[in-house]
Amino acid sequence: MKKIGWVLACLLVSGLGSRAMAQESDAQTLGSNWDLRAGVYVPETASARNAEGDTCFAFGVEHTVLEQGAWAGTISVDYYGAGKIYNVPIQLNARSTSGRLHYGLGVGAGMGKDQVHSTTNLSYNLMVGYVLKKAPAPMTVDLRYLGTGTGKQLNGWSLTVGMHF
Repeated sequence: MKKIGWVLACLLVSGLGSRAMAQESDAQTLGSNWDLRAGVYVPETASARNAEGDTCFAFGVEHTVLEQGAWAGTISVDYYGAGKIYNVPIQLNARSTSGRLHYGLGVGAGMGKDQVHSTTNLSYNLMVGYVLKKAPAPMTVDLRYLGTGTGKQLNGWSLTVGMHF
């Protein structure tokens, strides 16, 4: 029953993503509206920090597929962790801006490994960020809470610096 739920969730996520991409205007091409980010990830649990260190690596790529006023729908792929503990979430996100401040949340599926076993899990993120430099390719700094539905081994905080292309 659990596998059927994951299959249905993946179909829903891919269907929403393809529908959003189909609604892109002709002016938006696949070569624009990308965000690249890299930084550090701090696991929430002491056991995860003891296994791989207090700070790990985080990076991701995000593509805007739908814009409505100050809100944007995006698809993202991230990696966070180190060594034996990591997660690779693929998520649909809702992002908004207010001046230089941006914020949002996302949900999707993550393929990860905790200290004991590999897992496919519900993954989510809560994000708040700031535009450091307004330019044709703005620089941003983001603070994210990265969570999973399979306990706290893969949960934690990331601080990343990124660029929008």
